[in-house]
Amino acid sequence: MGPDNICDTTNFLNCAKNGHKACLQHAVTKGFSVDFTDRFGNTALILACKYGHTDCVIFLLENNAQMNAEDMFHNSALMYALKGLHVECAKLLITHGANIQGDAGIRALHRAALCGLDDLVSLLLDKGVDVNGQVKDGETALIAAVSKGQIEVVSILIQHGANLDLIDYKGRTALIHAVLLMDNEVIIKLLVEHKANLNIQDVFGRTALIYAVREPQPEIIRFFLEQATDIKIADDNGLTPLGWLRKMSQSVQQPPEVLEGINLLRYHTDLLLPSP
Repeated sequence: MGPDNICDTTNFLNCAKNGHKACLQHAVTKGFSVDFTDRFGNTALILACKYGHTDCVIFLLENNAQMNAEDMFHNSALMYALKGLHVECAKLLITHGANIQGDAGIRALHRAALCGLDDLVSLLLDKGVDVNGQVKDGETALIAAVSKGQIEVVSILIQHGANLDLIDYKGRTALIHAVLLMDNEVIIKLLVEHKANLNIQDVFGRTALIYAVREPQPEIIRFFLEQATDIKIADDNGLTPLGWLRKMSQSVQQPPEVLEGINLLRYHTDLLLPSP
């Protein structure tokens, strides 16, 4: 689309969507407002950030585009930049003063942590975003990072004072999420080394150890047993870790992981399973 074809708001917004900076420049010289919106609430800046057109973002910011406008889905340019993994666009918005106070900052931090954008996580935290802020389902940035195995982000959040024991709507801590993710030993040990509580129970009464048993994950079971783990805690079904292993061992085919878990727990308790 050439500059002379810009004759209405739709074409102006398409220029931002498709990264045609020259068209935007021409339109602005002809009197177009950089803050025109379509029926969905999209501005040129939102679209430029959504599709990662850094040069258009710079131009629009230089022309005082509204950074904090939201579309009909309550997403701002910053949120779209984060969702699209457009790091440079997000950095431009943050450094130019995009709203990262309160819920806006918490949502941005959560998204950056979820996507493993460690530079942006650090930038948001340095700008004062609450490291322990929770989104609607109770997830913290730490839980989000753990659930996706983002080791570097987890480390950054811990260094900035993240509370390791906050829970989501299911009562699950970052540690429980780390166990549920499977093959997450590095993050599990990192959380425990920084004093994550191993004995917190979720809404089903299950601890991190119980989930390690249910999967089962012998190496994690062994690691937990070496820590201050209460092996007598029972879940809402009345099952302790050993109880779960007893139940699982009743299957016709016992996976070797189950047998290994039984042996580990038998070693750490005075209880003995009945002979087959």
